[in-house]
Amino acid sequence: MSEKVEKAVSNLINHVKKSPVLNAAKELFEKAIDQTENLQHEPISLDELVSGLSDNTDIEILKIQQQENICFIGGELLVSGKAQQNGFFSLDLKLYFQDKMENIILKEKHKELDVLILNEVSKNELFQQGIIKFEINEPDIQG
Repeated sequence: MSEKVEKAVSNLINHVKKSPVLNAAKELFEKAIDQTENLQHEPISLDELVSGLSDNTDIEILKIQQQENICFIGGELLVSGKAQQNGFFSLDLKLYFQDKMENIILKEKHKELDVLILNEVSKNELFQQGIIKFEINEPDIQG
């Protein structure tokens, strides 16, 4: 690049850096980051968490039944105080299905969540018991 082009590009960059629009956008961006960092949520109970996951689990069960032509026969959600990451707990969903030849088919999902989403009572209960089981029943929704 010639010296003349470099100087022109440098002047353009300096002009853009001083742009009031760019500076305003930068300030808005920085404010948004600050607000996001300060966002806090109220910790919830384990029962509230599981209840909140219920609809998605029902949808998943119905989707599997329809796509694979198999029948849901039961399941469980195992919530464990142990996880691969420190400060997290794990959710292991085990869904049991049966095909037309009466073979049992297990579908599993594993997820880890930050322990900070739980309230103190639920954290204590989880770490005292180690594993808490929740029964998964047939979906209420008909699909």
